[in-house]
Amino acid sequence: YALVLQVGVLNGVFKPGFDAAAPAVAQTLPWVQQAAAYQHLYTRETVDYGAQPADVVTKTLADIRDVDGLALRVPDLSSAGLTFKRVQRLRFNNKALIQLVYLPEKGAPVALCVMKELKPDQSVAQQSVAQMNVVTWRQSELGYALIGEPEGVDLNAVARLVADRSAGQLFAVSQAPMWVADIQK
Repeated sequence: YALVLQVGVLNGVFKPGFDAAAPAVAQTLPWVQQAAAYQHLYTRETVDYGAQPADVVTKTLADIRDVDGLALRVPDLSSAGLTFKRVQRLRFNNKALIQLVYLPEKGAPVALCVMKELKPDQSVAQQSVAQMNVVTWRQSELGYALIGEPEGVDLNAVARLVADRSAGQLFAVSQAPMWVADIQK
């Protein structure tokens, strides 16, 4: 049942008004579509209840570094009104897809997702995917997607904090820049 639910939700089957063939979605990278559909499942209560203690975050970040080959630092987005709650190691097409989840003071959770993309840098762009606002960009062969509900947080401003490298860091575990996941060789 869980597999059917996961596949159905991630493919938009259980989302009212979600049209997988819509032009805005068709131009979106598949991993961003899946991450946005997954984020659509989150509620404030679920994230607040499932907040991770620091030792679990540190262990997960070590696994991301050692197993997935990414040295990830968690951006401190408190200046944008977001409180870090958890990090998850997900997979998309057998590649690491890292999800950092934050809660604003009010409203739905926001996720910053990171995935290796061996493509040229791309500037910040906003779109709607799976009934979610999504801001994407690419830096240093890494793709970023900041995902949240249509109302609430100014995702463009938050994305600029991360993309412009002006956000502080939480849970420093490596020498990587504080807002970028570096590929370990």
